[in-house]
Amino acid sequence: MASVILHLAFPGMFPILDMRMMRTIDGPHGYNFDEWIQITEFCRAASNEYGVTMRELDRALWTYDYNCTQK
Repeated sequence: MASVILHLAFPGMFPILDMRMMRTIDGPHGYNFDEWIQITEFCRAASNEYGVTMRELDRALWTYDYNCTQK
């Protein structure tokens, strides 16, 4: 829930960490603060590398997992 608040309060700075996104990046199911920072930095770098907003990246990661699990 905190990641959603941060994502909405500071657009472009924080990803929404949910189970679909975490499965797409092969992230941990539970995470601590240090892991959260690493995931956030990974998402910022991916957003910059691919020239997309954090929201676009978030949707792409979520959609990828959704599509993979609907088969």
